[in-house]
Amino acid sequence: MRVALFALLLVGAFAAPREHIADRVNRLGTTWTAKRNDRATRYPMGVKPGHEFYPLETKVHIVERDSIPATFDARKQWPDCLPTISNIRDQSQCGSCWAVSSASVFSDRKCIVTGGKVQISFSGEDTLSCCQVEGSNGCDGGYPEGAWEWFVDTGVVSGGNFSSRAGCRPYLFCPPDPGHMCHTPACARSCDGSMPANDYQPDKHHAKSAYRIDASVEQMQQEMVQSGSIVVIFSVYEDFYHYSSGVYQRTAGSKFVGYHAVRIIGWGTDNGVAYWLVANSWGRNWGMDGYFMIRRGVNECGIEKWPVAGQVSAN
Repeated sequence: MRVALFALLLVGAFAAPREHIADRVNRLGTTWTAKRNDRATRYPMGVKPGHEFYPLETKVHIVERDSIPATFDARKQWPDCLPTISNIRDQSQCGSCWAVSSASVFSDRKCIVTGGKVQISFSGEDTLSCCQVEGSNGCDGGYPEGAWEWFVDTGVVSGGNFSSRAGCRPYLFCPPDPGHMCHTPACARSCDGSMPANDYQPDKHHAKSAYRIDASVEQMQQEMVQSGSIVVIFSVYEDFYHYSSGVYQRTAGSKFVGYHAVRIIGWGTDNGVAYWLVANSWGRNWGMDGYFMIRRGVNECGIEKWPVAGQVSAN
């Protein structure tokens, strides 16, 4: 009995180590490649469960198929807005993707509607700290739908990335440090960046409308061709943390870890696989310089189910 037990313990001691997620993805030879990411468990998300029940108008387009190109990249479609659309934000250790991605889309659309005259990054910090719409809880999560309703009702001020100090309320409260846990800052109705403190209210910019986009590929494409990038929500699985390049699709056995809001800026085809081109908010050291591609047309991880945007005025 003791000999058998010793033999089992001996086998366990020399058992092969568990295969790393990145190695498993690459061994499978799927549509994407992975790399080991030591920061994997410290990438925040921030969309709360229940987002699907948020009451928001759905916009349905009359789709003009001839106007939908086979490939599309908002950075090339509106080159005058390249600095704004190509901006990759870092939400750091705060569950603020719902606010940061929405503020990014607002920034893109403001630049586009003004023909490139307004090159402003609008504030993720103002959005996450001051949005009082039901379900909005700062770094503890929220809904993009709520952020867009807040853009309509209250407006958002300017504010760049942590390193820039640009605008009224830049993202200063939360340094891009995986070891620094961030908490929701108080709603400060004054500027603390490059603008005078009392310019907060005059710096407010409003959206004209907030809406969901009818959940189909062509509806999403029509919206983007007409107005620019959109916010989407998708389910994140543990293998996504280790994404490096290619067209992401969930690998079998990967565990669900949460809901994340990101910004779609285009689409195309890679080696015969249709994809969405997406800007993440985990900084430029993640993925393809902050971007990733994900399968298009199959609702991969739910990414085509809850697209959100709004109309932005030129004023």
